[in-house]
Amino acid sequence: MERSAEYLETAFSIGARIARDALWADGRCTWIGAMMEPGEHGWAVAQRGFGPDLYSGTAGVALFLGRLHAATGEAVFRKTAAGALRHALTKDERLPAAMRRSFFSGAAGVAWAAIECGECGVGDALVDQGLSRLLGLARGEPAEAEELDVVSGVAASIVAWLQVHSRFGVPDLLDAAVRAGDDIVRRAARDEAGVSWALASMPTKHNLTGLGHGASGYAWALLELFAATRDARYRDTALDAFRYERRWFDAAHGNWPDFRESGEAPAGEEGPGFAVAWCHGAPGIGLTRVRAWQLTGDEELRGEGEAALRTTVTAWEQMDAAGAANYSLCHGAAGNADLALLAARVFGDPAAARAAAAIADAGIERFERPRLVWPGGVTGGGETASLMLGAAGTGYFLLRLCDPAVPSVLLLDPGAAPERSAPRTRS
Repeated sequence: MERSAEYLETAFSIGARIARDALWADGRCTWIGAMMEPGEHGWAVAQRGFGPDLYSGTAGVALFLGRLHAATGEAVFRKTAAGALRHALTKDERLPAAMRRSFFSGAAGVAWAAIECGECGVGDALVDQGLSRLLGLARGEPAEAEELDVVSGVAASIVAWLQVHSRFGVPDLLDAAVRAGDDIVRRAARDEAGVSWALASMPTKHNLTGLGHGASGYAWALLELFAATRDARYRDTALDAFRYERRWFDAAHGNWPDFRESGEAPAGEEGPGFAVAWCHGAPGIGLTRVRAWQLTGDEELRGEGEAALRTTVTAWEQMDAAGAANYSLCHGAAGNADLALLAARVFGDPAAARAAAAIADAGIERFERPRLVWPGGVTGGGETASLMLGAAGTGYFLLRLCDPAVPSVLLLDPGAAPERSAPRTRS
C-alpha cells in the first residue's frame, strides 16, 4: 500500500474508534477520557467527561473529525464532529474567565474550530456561528487574571485572530490582536539578557523558555503581529525574547532548559531538566525559529531551528528504541513531528521529511497493525480521544502526513485558507 494511503487508512481507523465511543444526548456528544488533575499528593490521572475546549475537550475532537470527513467523505465523521461542536458551543460559557479568550484552553479555540469545521463541510451555519463567537471575544475586555501564554492565555489567539481576519476581512479581529500584542509588550520583563514573561499559573525557577508557556510562544505571536502590521515594536520584542532564550541554550544537550519547578534534571545530573516536546523544549522552540526565519531571514534563527530539529530527531530515535514514545501532539511524537514537517517544507530538507514519516511508520507497526492502543500524553491513562493529549491528535498528525494542505494546529498558518479537495475514500 502507498504510504500516504496507509496514513489515511490509519487516521480513518482512529476516527472510527473515536466516533464509536462518543456518548450522545440531545444531539450533542462527548467522551470520557484520562486527564491529569492536581491532588493531595501531586498530579494524578483521573477519568472525566470532556469539557468544550480545543486542547482536551470536544472542540479539538471535532476539529480532527471534521478534517477526516473532508478527506474521506465519511458521513459518520461529519455527524460526530457536528455533535461534538454542539456540545462545545453550549458549554464554553462555563470555562474560567481567565481563560475565556485562550485559543487552546478557552472559548476562542472553540469558535475557531467551528469555523474550520464549517469550511470542511460539517455544517452550513458553523462558519457564521464561529465568527460571531470569535468577534464577541475579540470585542470584549480581557479578564483581570488573564494569562498571556500560548496554552493557557491569549498569545495563540492573536495568531488565530490574524488568520481569520486575513481570510474574512474582519477589522475588529485585527484590532483585538493589536491590543493583546500591546499588552504582551507592556508586561514583558526586561533585563540585559532580553525579555521574558512571568507566569502566575505555575511555580518556576526562572521565567520559562519554550513555546507552550515560555518566551518562544510570546515571540511567535508578536512576530505574526509584526508581519500583519509592520510595527517594529513587535519584531524587536520578539527578537529580544529569542535572545533571552539564547542565553540559556545548553550546547551539551542541544536544548533549552525547563525552568518549571516540576522540571526534572536528567538522571545523575543537577540543575534543570530538558524537555523535548511542543510545549517545552526543542520541538516547540524549533517551530518558532523556523517560522521566524521565514519572516526575518535571520540566519542565526535558522541555525537554532536546525539545532532543535537535530535534538528532536535524536530524542525520538532514543525513545522509539526504548519503546517509550507516546503519540500525543502536546508532548509526544506526533507533536514533535510537526517540526520535522515544517523544516522539510521551509528548508527543503528531505531528511526531515523522512524523520516525520519514520515516526508514523513506527507507530503503525507497533500499535495499529497489532490493534493495540496508541499511547497518549496522559501516562497510565489509557486511550483518550482528545486532540492535544490523545487519539484525535495522533490522527490529525497522520492526516497532515498524507495531505500537506492540512494545516498545523500547533503553529497556525496566518493568511492561508484551508484547502478543500475532493474526498478520498478508504483503501
